[in-house]
Amino acid sequence: MDDRPAGEVGNAGLGPLVPLDEAYLAHAEVLREVAASAREALPLEPRLRHEPGGELRTALRLAEVVARLTDRAVVVAVERGVSWADVAAIAGVDEDDARRRWADVAREWTTAGGRRRPPDRGDSVTVARDLDAWYRSVDSQVRDAVTAGLASASESGAAVREEADRRRAEAAALYRTSPGEAWRPGPRGPAA
Repeated sequence: MDDRPAGEVGNAGLGPLVPLDEAYLAHAEVLREVAASAREALPLEPRLRHEPGGELRTALRLAEVVARLTDRAVVVAVERGVSWADVAAIAGVDEDDARRRWADVAREWTTAGGRRRPPDRGDSVTVARDLDAWYRSVDSQVRDAVTAGLASASESGAAVREEADRRRAEAAALYRTSPGEAWRPGPRGPAA
């Protein structure tokens, strides 16, 4: 697997992906997994009647995948600059609960440099194009469902990358100056 940013691996059309785009890809990968898991549960074949607990196993598997989807959605929100107060409001919990539940996920993403690192998945552009191809198999009328939404692919991609680099440097500096404290619930944590 190649952990280098997309623009460094020779794929034309996209420069290095910003952390928001990487978060978007990670989210899209889990959405595809949700769709595949739900599709595998249908139709309700007679095999489930012969497999005691089959429906429960399927539901638990979907719950696990949806929990990962929620984690990825929080990372996307944080990368977009959504505040913890807004994350909490959207989730229907108080801010301290939101931080307790997802701060580690956001911290791990930030300390990893805002890069997906799935095993055996290849570079980000390859993953994005794979997701595009999968979506085309679901709806042949939609072209580039994922790559078209990447900020890095826009005409202002260079400016988007510069701003992302600035924000990433600020987040890394915050984490270095107060390890652990910046992500704990309460008034010391970051706004986003």
